[in-house]
Amino acid sequence: YITARIKKLLTAFNIEEISHTKAKQISGGEQQRVAICCALAEAPKLLMLDEPLAHLDQINAKIIKDYLWKFIKSEKITTLFVTHNPLDALAYSSRLAIVNKGKITESGNPKKLYNQPNDLYTAELLGNCFKINRNLIPEKHLRKNRGSYYLRPEMIQINETGNLKTEVVNCIYYGDRQLIQSKIKTSKIEFYTVSSMKISKGDTLNITINFEDLIFIPK
Repeated sequence: YITARIKKLLTAFNIEEISHTKAKQISGGEQQRVAICCALAEAPKLLMLDEPLAHLDQINAKIIKDYLWKFIKSEKITTLFVTHNPLDALAYSSRLAIVNKGKITESGNPKKLYNQPNDLYTAELLGNCFKINRNLIPEKHLRKNRGSYYLRPEMIQINETGNLKTEVVNCIYYGDRQLIQSKIKTSKIEFYTVSSMKISKGDTLNITINFEDLIFIPK
């Protein structure tokens, strides 16, 4: 059983070639894979991972995530994964808990926490969001109870027949996309476009905002 289990783990994490190499002689990413294999060796019912990818480059982190979650799902291992990376938290969790100052402030379905958070800390922790002035929001989308409204970049699209005009303040290049930072009067507006779209500081753009998806944070 032990021999078969070790072989399964080595194969699952693609480290068969280093099975007879001392740990100090392999790379950091390979050492991390070995450490995770050791934790999985005795088929645990609960696996606890405390930022296992924190010190890895993006390439090794992706390799380990792909191998790890495939193995966890195949063996149906309950896993508690602690991370400061909101993308990992949203992508790999079936249930997400937000910890603020040592206390769990919200928990539940990742999509619900991202789209309908109960407080601003959760909204900002899980992704880029910014406050929008009430005077820019159509009356039918305003609630009677007091609170503030927030947008995420994906709620905004450039559209020639858009419902608002915004002035570009800055463009930030991310390779496959660019973040457009702009303003409407005193409201800051941010949204993404493909990096090939030529947009410059000072440009005026027509945009469409999906007001139905606004994040509302009650006071």
